[in-house]
Amino acid sequence: MHTMPTTKVTVGHPETAAEATEDSEHHHHAGADITLDPKEATAGEEQPFMVHVMIEDEMLAGAEVQLEIFQDGAEKHEWVKLEEADAGMYKGAHTFTESGAYNVQVHVTKGHDIHEHVMETVDVK
Repeated sequence: MHTMPTTKVTVGHPETAAEATEDSEHHHHAGADITLDPKEATAGEEQPFMVHVMIEDEMLAGAEVQLEIFQDGAEKHEWVKLEEADAGMYKGAHTFTESGAYNVQVHVTKGHDIHEHVMETVDVK
């Protein structure tokens, strides 16, 4: 199983950094909005996916967007690199081999400043 160690680092004013992290369990840039569509698929059929990425109410262009797909308890994680279809809109496809609930973690990176991720569940019939 893949685990990522975490380390807390405070930069700037410690009291404001602590207040900012109280409400968030994930590493997110202020104002990030990442959506994955759809959240259902059919086993054995190629499923197209679209990810919309907005940061501070603006579509994020030029980012690297990947889907990390896995089932609970599985050691193997599949990665799908998405292509930018339009500013802030990224597309790709994946074929699920079996039915069940899959975790799909959307990873968004751009330069050294932005590394976002959001976990979604896709129900495969």
